[in-house]
Amino acid sequence: MKKIIFVLIFLFCLSGCSTNDVLNNKASEKEKSEINEQPDMLVKVYPQEININEIPDFIKVTVTNLSDIEYRGGWHCGIQYYDGKDWVLANAPAFNDDGVVIEPGGILEINYVPLYPNWSPLLLTDYVHDYIIGEYRVKYDKWYGEFTITG
Repeated sequence: MKKIIFVLIFLFCLSGCSTNDVLNNKASEKEKSEINEQPDMLVKVYPQEININEIPDFIKVTVTNLSDIEYRGGWHCGIQYYDGKDWVLANAPAFNDDGVVIEPGGILEINYVPLYPNWSPLLLTDYVHDYIIGEYRVKYDKWYGEFTITG
């Protein structure tokens, strides 16, 4: 009888411990996914179509937070060009800086994303592109908004 009671207590403790371990692992996985979850963002470029003979110095970009998660990041955008195979850097790569918070449903307007169509060799020589007709995109953090340069 003592052996049966001992076995039952042992099994009860064992099952309780494994249940707690499973619950703790599930909680840990849930917490990890919440920490790693990223907001869903929509990036739009204005104008979306630009004539090759009328490239402006700046374009406007709006970034809309479509998720229920607050976004924290920066202001900077980079311009990329599609060369037929890959997206390649055309102008000033995007980099992370701090200072921007976009609440869920919020919109960030960046009114002065530079294209530098009339660049000087002394100005940003590493990040200047001779624009041609084709597909371009603005990279904001890890999201993109596209625009086209037409003839």
